[in-house]
Order: sequence, then C-alpha cells, then structure tokens
Amino acid sequence: MLENFLREYNVNRVFLSISGLWLFQNKNIKNSLRTVCLLMEISYYPFEILLLYDHWGDSQMVVDACYQFIFTTAFTARILHNIWNQDKLQQLCIAIDKHWGIFTSDVEVQIMKHYAMLSRRFTTVFSNIIMNKDIFFRNVPVLLFFIVLIFVTIPLVPVLLDTVLPLNESRPRVFAIEIEFRVNKDDYFLIIFCYTTIVIIIGINILIGVDSMHIACTAHACSLFAAVSKQIENIISKSYNNNKISKCKYRVNMELNPFTEEIIYREYIICLKKYQLALEFVNILESSFQGLSLLLLLLILGNMSLIGVRYILTISALSRQNVQREKGYRQIIIIKSRLWYQGAKLGREPIPAIIRVIARTQYSREDEMFNHFTPISRRSNDNSSTLKKRVINLIMTPFNIGKINKIYTGERVLVMLANFLREYNINRVFLSISGLWLFQSKNVRNSLRTICLLMEISYYPFEILLLYDHWDDPQMVFDACYQFIFTTAFIARVLHNIWNQDKLQQLCIAIDKHWDIFTNDVEVRIMKDYVMLSRRFTIVFSMLLFFTVLIFVTIPLIPVLLDTVLPLNESRPRVFAIEVEFRVNKNDYFLIMFCYTTVVVIIGLNISIGVDTMHFACTAHACSLFAAVSKQIENIISKAYNNNKVSKCGHHVNMELNPFNERIIYREYITCLKKHQLALEFVNILESSFQGLSLLLLLLILGNISLIGVRILYVLNQMQQLIKFTFMFTAMLIDLMIICYSGQRLMDESQDIFYRAYAAEWYKFSPRLKSLLMMTLYRSNIPCGLKAGNMIPLSIATYAAVVRIAMSYFTAFKSFSE
Repeated sequence: MLENFLREYNVNRVFLSISGLWLFQNKNIKNSLRTVCLLMEISYYPFEILLLYDHWGDSQMVVDACYQFIFTTAFTARILHNIWNQDKLQQLCIAIDKHWGIFTSDVEVQIMKHYAMLSRRFTTVFSNIIMNKDIFFRNVPVLLFFIVLIFVTIPLVPVLLDTVLPLNESRPRVFAIEIEFRVNKDDYFLIIFCYTTIVIIIGINILIGVDSMHIACTAHACSLFAAVSKQIENIISKSYNNNKISKCKYRVNMELNPFTEEIIYREYIICLKKYQLALEFVNILESSFQGLSLLLLLLILGNMSLIGVRYILTISALSRQNVQREKGYRQIIIIKSRLWYQGAKLGREPIPAIIRVIARTQYSREDEMFNHFTPISRRSNDNSSTLKKRVINLIMTPFNIGKINKIYTGERVLVMLANFLREYNINRVFLSISGLWLFQSKNVRNSLRTICLLMEISYYPFEILLLYDHWDDPQMVFDACYQFIFTTAFIARVLHNIWNQDKLQQLCIAIDKHWDIFTNDVEVRIMKDYVMLSRRFTIVFSMLLFFTVLIFVTIPLIPVLLDTVLPLNESRPRVFAIEVEFRVNKNDYFLIMFCYTTVVVIIGLNISIGVDTMHFACTAHACSLFAAVSKQIENIISKAYNNNKVSKCGHHVNMELNPFNERIIYREYITCLKKHQLALEFVNILESSFQGLSLLLLLLILGNISLIGVRILYVLNQMQQLIKFTFMFTAMLIDLMIICYSGQRLMDESQDIFYRAYAAEWYKFSPRLKSLLMMTLYRSNIPCGLKAGNMIPLSIATYAAVVRIAMSYFTAFKSFSE
C-alpha cells in the first residue's frame, strides 16, 4: 500500500520501527516496543526527583536535575505525541504515497526526488558534504550519535585509567548524567552504567525517529510547493513560443494565440488543483505536530537557560570534564533549535509561486487567465507573510544571467569583461594578488591561492601552542582566542571564493552585461555614481587597513630602534605585532619570527580587502540597478502629464491619457519591469553567493568585539598595546558596519521603487497600465535585501543587535576574568 513511501523514506521507517513508533508495523510488536521505551523513559523520573530532593542545597545538582528532567520530558512527549496523533500521522504517510502517483511529470518527479534525497541525507549518515543552505539537514544524526558516544565513554575513562595507570586506590566513578540511586555507585557501577546508557540511547533513537519523520513530511510539503511553482513557470512560458522578438530582444507581440491560451488555461487549472493538495497536506501536518512543536519550544527555551547557568557554574568551578559535558548538552539544544528551520523553509516555498506569477508578463494575459492569477497570488502571499523579504525572482527576458555555461579566460576575458574592468579594475588588482580573481590564469590563480591558504593555516599550530602553554594567563588566552578568530576569518574568505567561484563569475559577467542593457543617460549616470562610490570605498578601506597594519608592523621594531638610538646595558625585550608561541628564544630568532608574522598579517589583510570590497562593489551595483529603475519609472509616469491642460490652480484637468502616449508609456513600462527583474535576479545570485560567509563573519566579529574589549581592560596603562587594540576594536566595528550598511542601502533602494510608483496618478491610466502598476507595487513593497545564512537580514538593526550582544558577552568575559 505504501510502495512509493517506503521506496523514498524507508530509513525513517527503520528508526521509527526500533522504538515501536512506525504506525504500520505489527500491532503486537508496535505496542510492546512502544511500552518498553515509554516505561524506560518514565522510570528515570523517580531518580531525578531523588537527585533534586537529596541535593537541594547544591545549585549545580539542582540545575542538573532540572535540565535532565526536561530532556526526559521531551523524549516522553514524542512517544505520547505519536500515540495521540497516530490517525493523522497515518494520513500523512498515505498522502505522501498518493502524491507520487499524482505529481508524475518529469519536472515534478525530479523536484520531489531532490527533496526526498535531502530528507534521506538528514536521517542517514552517508553524506559528509556540506552545501550552503542544506547545512542544517546533513550530518545531524552523526553529530547526535557522536555526542551520545562521548556521553557513554565518560564513565569508562576512570575504569580505563585504573587499568592502564593504576593508583593506590580506585579513581572515583562518574556517570554520563547525574543520577541518585541512594546506593554505593562504586559497588553498582556496571548496573547503573548500563541503565543510564540504555535510557540515553532509547531517548536519542526516539528523537531521531520522530524528528526525522517531521523533517521528511516538511520536506515533502516543500517539494509540492516547489513543483507547483516550477509548473507555473513552465506553463506560462508557453505563451512566448510564437511571439516575435524585436531588435532589442524584447517580445513585441503582446497578445496570446487563442489555441495557446486554451492549453494554458486547462493546464493552469490542473496546477491549481495540485496546489490545493499541497495546502491540504500542510494543514494535516500542522495539526499533527502543533502541540508537540509548542511543547518542544518551551522545553528548549527552559533548557537553554538552565544549561547557560550550568555552564557558568562549571567555568567558575574550573572543571574541564564538566565543561565538555555541558558543551555536549548545548550541542543537542542547538541541533534541536535548527530543526525549526524546517518551518521557515516550508513558509518560504509558496513564495516562488507568487513571484513567478508576478515575474511573468501579466500584460499579455486574457481576462479569464488573469482572474486565475489573482487568487493564487493572494493565497501564496498569505503563506509567506512572515518571510516577505525573501527574494526569489525569475528572468523571462533573453538577458538571463543565471545560466552561464562557459568560463572565459585569457584575451577573451578582456573583451568580454571590458565594462567590468573599466569600472572595477582596482577590485581585480586586490583579488589577483591573492589568487582570488576568477578570470586570471588557472596555474597562477591556483598557485597564489594555495600559498595564501597554507600561510594562514600554518599559523593555527602556534596559536594552539600559545593557548596550551599560557592557559593560566587570561591575557594570553584572550590573545590566542581573538587571533584564532582573525585567522579563521581570513581562511573562510579564501574557501568562500573557491566554493562559490561559479556564482562569483556569474556576478562579474552580469555586471558587465548590465552596462550594455542600462544604456540611456539617466541610467548610466546613476550607475557611474555608484561605481565612484564603490571605488572610493575600496581606496579608503584599503588605506585604513594598511595604516592599521603599519602600526602593527612598527610595534616590534620600536625596541630595536631604541636599542640603536638609546642603547642600554642589555637589549630591550622583543615584542611582536601578534602574540605567538614558537617555543624558541625570541631574541635569537627575532628576524625570522618578525618576517613570518608580518607576512601572515599582510596576506590576511589583502584577502580581507579583496573579498570585502568585491562584495561591496556588487552590492553597490545592485543598488544602482534599483535606483536606475526607480528613476525610469518616475520619468515614464511623468510623461502622462506632458500633454494635459493645467488649471489656474496648477492642477491637471485632463484626466485621461492620450492613446498614443498610453501605448508609448505601456511599452516603456514593460521594458522597465524587465530591467527590474534583472536587478532582482542579480541580488538573488549575490545573496546566495555571500550568505554563508556573511553569517560566519557576523559570528566571528561578535566574538572578537567582546574579546578585544576585555583585552583593552588589561592594557589601559600600556600605551603601545592600548593603541594597537583600540585600532583593532575600531576596525571590527567598521567591518561590521560595512557588512550591515550595504544590506540596508540595498533594501532602501529596492523599496524606493514602491514609493515612486505609489506617487503616480494611477486613476488616469488605462486598465492594462493599472494592472502593471499594481504588480509593481505588490512586488516592490517587499524589500530586496541580503541575508546572512539565509536567516539574519543585513541591516542597521542587525548592526545594533550584534553590538548589543557583543557588549553582553564583554560583560560576561569581564566577570570571568575577575
């Protein structure tokens, strides 16, 4: 009966069957396994209550008992949820099986296969490749079982040490989770160890079984919306097959062939029915998991607070073993929090349906067809109300920059990227130095890139040595931490360039093509203004960073110069721009160490300048596209008033457009909308290229601001160090401002189109112009911005939030250091 379901989601059935949660297995086996698992989890409650009662005066034990109680409750809740909602869960499985018999076209099957594979990779341990937004779906079971393995092996460490390195007396026994049996733990160690291990493994298996099934159902719902969205695009594209194309490569036939319109109409009706199936499936899915989702949100909220408190108590007690345990618990909480990303992903999947409707040329539709576009636009927009800022756009013009199949090198690049190199040559220079310019010679690029990457990676061992040798010195610990973060940021930029080289090439080629598409005087002037802004930023930013590095480089030379100018009886102690531990005499190897650290800093600095200025240049170009479209919309609409009579009061009295003017405005408005879609497509590629790097940089900057702030407190009476760290702190704030402000500027420019179109006197327009204006308002009302990790919008509000959080961590680190 469930042939299709078992073919695609058999691994979910296996995990559920182990715990008796697979609703289609033998009734006796299901009830037996389910009862055993439920009783094992419930049996742990009395021991947690005993732990809480016997150690009420110990704050650490109280917190341990509370968060373990919450974990047990979460495991038990999943079993009870499965029992309570078994009818709805069966409906979901049957619906999934039926959908594979309804969505049968090649495109639909391909999309559903992709999402089924995504769900399978989440559940299994076979995928070790991390790809952009799919990062949340992979390796989670591996990580969970790895955490469980750590938990299980913790109690065995004293036993192994007693065997390998015996002492006069046995080492004290510990357990993976705190527990109170009111018996001698050494005498009953094996029994207690086996019991706690079984409880943990059963709980983890329940967690994986239920949550992976939730993920599978959510991914299937996403596949349905994605399939419907793709079908809408394919159906509508049929209207262009017989249309003529002008010299400018725009379609000039604005009417549908009657036969084509009939085909599109029937296929669109079928597509709407499939869309209703997807909505019905989501309704069942929501009603099945809404109770469990609410409970888990509350439990995770409580556990994050408790484990945070426990973490602070552990640090204050300086117990490294407990630190590792709390890290494991925290990882479980983080993993569980990531599962809610599925809800966001499902909320976003209906958006392509409305965007594809808007992106297609509504001006060529008959009234009957347009009536069907309206409900699906409204319905799909309802599902995405909390994620309006997501931008998924389609290009229906011949200028589709998202499909570039060739990589040009050598002289052809100079010809093809003539516009890009004319305006952004300074960015090419910085990228070429580090081997990050994607159009330079392959051998040169790979050589430079490898050298830079190896030089930065080579610094990790010395940072680890610094941390290990000076663990008791808080200043050295903070130095090692923020230097580790800086090195990670440099390496991440290089790896980002390698990983996203195809998308980055698309951005460069798209920028070059845009200069051949946006060709009138107004558009060229606006784009020139933004190019000048980008060029000035690149120069100022690079000068600022190089000036900061110059200060860093000169600090180690001050003792050398003083020994030459004002010699003492003995040489002054040598210092370095960055703290480093080579386990050699620094005075003997000063020159070698100085050259090495200087080279590492300069390479990292050049990488940072090249990647960050390129990101800013692309963002500025996107802003220029929206500004040009906005200005063009204003100019086009203003033509409606040229031939109107003006009253004595200065108001236009002719309320109708001249037919000839209306046709001109209509065609120019269509051209303007197509350019708007080009801008949206460019931003879509830009966001997908930098979203992973942006998220990582936000987190690293957040940590560095906190650490450097604490470090400044230690050097208030040391002028040289104070100047150094003040410049570093300022550089971090500036870097964060650049990342966030560029995204804010892009949002403002994209939404300015809405205000320009809204200012038009729409009541003078013809019906078809009104429909275009309505779609413009509808689309431009959603700000087009950039997101870090596809989650955090880059804006001034994000800048303020990151600084505020950094100050909170600064306060916490300061209290630890004291």
